[in-house]
Amino acid sequence: MKTNKARPICLGIVVLFVGQALAAESFDSRQQAFHDERRALYQERVAILDAYIHEGAEAQRAAVAEWRDENRERFEELRQMADALSRESEERAFSREAIAERIALLEESGISGDPQPAQREFIEKRRALYLERLKREKDMAELSLAERREALNEWRAEADEEYAELRMLAEAAGAESRARSVSVSAEPDLPEGISAEVRAFLEKRHELYRQRAELTDRYADASTEDFETALDQWREDRHEDFAELRSLAEAAAGN
Repeated sequence: MKTNKARPICLGIVVLFVGQALAAESFDSRQQAFHDERRALYQERVAILDAYIHEGAEAQRAAVAEWRDENRERFEELRQMADALSRESEERAFSREAIAERIALLEESGISGDPQPAQREFIEKRRALYLERLKREKDMAELSLAERREALNEWRAEADEEYAELRMLAEAAGAESRARSVSVSAEPDLPEGISAEVRAFLEKRHELYRQRAELTDRYADASTEDFETALDQWREDRHEDFAELRSLAEAAAGN
């Protein structure tokens, strides 16, 4: 009588897949339970605030404080659930299988679009560093979470020069992007038959867009840090303009 030597191997594979599926289902169900409990607590808090809405903010705070005290065990259980899910999520992300999938996807993926030379170099360098990190993580799959973090920190220190080069490439890519002048017409292209409110919104938006394009042109050869500083200052100086734009948007939405 012939014996089927492959049967034990097949059964082992089936058991492995079933075990993985059950583990995933268990994690998903516990994650759902966490979200359900958090939502329930939030809804209870909202209900208390609504119940005391006519008694003032102080009464609301007192009622919420009393409710939190009565439900402190539920909040503690929720915190423990969150910690456990966070640890398990990190463990799952660090599994050999999960890391191998990310490596395969990264190795198969290309660069989308047609980036400029400096941008392409930055993307390729960032991709290479991330791929190296994933391969290191795969070698750490059997370590504890604390050991993995320590090992990754050591690797990051070793790769400090690589990351410094990446920052320089990001700077060059940003300057290259700003160097491409954005053409903005002097007047907005307005559709026919629009309301006065919509027209006012589009004109104000176009004015701000044109000013930002002019700022970008002025800082085309500047460092990313200098450009971002100037951009922050420009936004701060036009705080009232942006507030007006939001008001015009609300008025336009009503028409």
